[in-house]
Amino acid sequence: MASCEKRNISGEMVLYLAESLRRIFAVSSVVWVIAAAGALIAVCLLYSFTCRELKNAVHIKGNIYRSEMVLSPVLAGVFRPRIILPSGVDPESDPGKMILEHENVHRKRLDNLWRALAVITACIHWFNPLVWVMLRAFFRDMELSCDETVLKRGKYGIDGSKAYASALLQFADGRSYIVPSAFGSSGVRVRIMNVLNYRRMTVIGAAATAVFLLSVALVLITNPSFGG
Repeated sequence: MASCEKRNISGEMVLYLAESLRRIFAVSSVVWVIAAAGALIAVCLLYSFTCRELKNAVHIKGNIYRSEMVLSPVLAGVFRPRIILPSGVDPESDPGKMILEHENVHRKRLDNLWRALAVITACIHWFNPLVWVMLRAFFRDMELSCDETVLKRGKYGIDGSKAYASALLQFADGRSYIVPSAFGSSGVRVRIMNVLNYRRMTVIGAAATAVFLLSVALVLITNPSFGG
């Protein structure tokens, strides 16, 4: 009789715990859906509002526009992106050409599409703090990669690298995550250091690779086990 009562109590406890967990998961799911939907709606509204404000941009040539609404160069749009320049930036000057080259690298790589997908992913996984850390690192690495591509294609010397770094510093205060501003994004200090040290890093990397390959070759030559 006592054993039956114990089994009944144990079974009731299991059912109670199972029901409690089910309620917890149900409430958590509702909270997750509401927060994710709210974040996605906020992002869409902010993006729509920003793009509507940029519709008054003055056309210069091609896909290049000028607007007083932006503080730093912006690549606006996902499928038909436009380069929006702030007042005071001459697209024909050397810094202006560097800026356009950087934005065109983003355009050819469809970076605005990848940014949008990354933001959507972060909104869906809003509860995970590591996702937001990864989102920030993703944006930073994207800009570093574009900086290095511009420097590599342009074959800029020390003076060219300094001019590019000056352009980054000039627009360091204009920041935007929804409409990406490459020259006003966060991590400008890291990017400037990377730009100024780009050629030195390249030389060091080449030297390290040469030393590594030479070491491997010497090991293979001097090791008799590879001879037979």
